[in-house]
Amino acid sequence: MAKIPAFAYLLVGALVAYVSLRIGETFTFFFYVGLVFLGIGLAKLLIGFLLRKKETKTEKKLEQPAKPANHIRYCPRCRSACRMFDYFCWRCGTRLR
Repeated sequence: MAKIPAFAYLLVGALVAYVSLRIGETFTFFFYVGLVFLGIGLAKLLIGFLLRKKETKTEKKLEQPAKPANHIRYCPRCRSACRMFDYFCWRCGTRLR
């Protein structure tokens, strides 16, 4: 099912409310229907704004700069990752220092 954007609700609600108000008293029901559509459109805008604001806050928390891997070096023989202060490779036993 397709989502109807908030501006469509606002546009239809404003148009229905305005036209029914200009026609006369016999169309007061449609005036209130137009107001309901305006309310739905405003609610969708507000909810969308709040959700986007919440997403950006969580994205900012998750975005941390990657730390450089200065504490890792690779074994010249088997190419496995070893800690910088290791004297021997943990995998093949090659002397690192």
